[in-house]
Amino acid sequence: MDLRNLLNQNDESSSSNDNSNLSLNDLKRLLSAGDNSKSIEKITNATFAFPHSKHESFVFFNVFIQLLLSITHEEDLYDTNYTRSIIIDSLRTCINGLLRQFGMSWLLEISQHFNLKTWIALHSSKDISILIYLYGLVLALSRKSEIMYTPEWIEGLVNFIQSDTHEVITHLWLSACTLDDAHNKDDFKNLFVHTMETRLETQQEMERKRLTEALRHMLLLLKNADTEYLAARVDQQLGNALTRPPFTKDEFMIGMMQLEAYSLSKH
Repeated sequence: MDLRNLLNQNDESSSSNDNSNLSLNDLKRLLSAGDNSKSIEKITNATFAFPHSKHESFVFFNVFIQLLLSITHEEDLYDTNYTRSIIIDSLRTCINGLLRQFGMSWLLEISQHFNLKTWIALHSSKDISILIYLYGLVLALSRKSEIMYTPEWIEGLVNFIQSDTHEVITHLWLSACTLDDAHNKDDFKNLFVHTMETRLETQQEMERKRLTEALRHMLLLLKNADTEYLAARVDQQLGNALTRPPFTKDEFMIGMMQLEAYSLSKH
């Protein structure tokens, strides 16, 4: 995953292509049509006609993510890895353009503005590379001193609990448990646990079932200290977004102990 361009606000011009700028209406039409080949054709080397307001940009990005996730690798004529590379390149281009227009705060806020359809699509996709890419972008913002450990950064990360994906939730919890800053570590863990509990208490049955299943897998992952699995599923895909080495077995044990401590404190 190449994040340097995003984090350094690289202003290199986009490569030329024959597609006209994709607007919100274009994305909606492609999503509604559900034509893999047409969608891939349109997003390849695409440029975008972004909305002028930040609010509308979040609507635009929700539809764009849903479109990318609707492209099924197994049923198109393209090689799976080639299709994935087209999708990630298009995602990178889109995010770069939005960052140039709205600034780095846009990236901090984006996870707050994913709608339920987007979260469900992220959860349901067999390929979690888009989810990991988005999570990694926010995680990597800790390299910026003005953003590192701020409440906005912590909230931006914790929102990824809504993906109901146990690999991301486990990585998120271990990240919270291993922060160097003690005060922010507590804030991170408290918000994580509060968000989990609130979702379990307030979500509809289907959403609650997804989260419960993710938690069950998370606990097994921590209990078994399966460092290789988490590294393969998350860390290896994060690439340049990695801010530290993959978590160790000792850190898995710490994560499990701290989760149990929160559970005991409720009784």
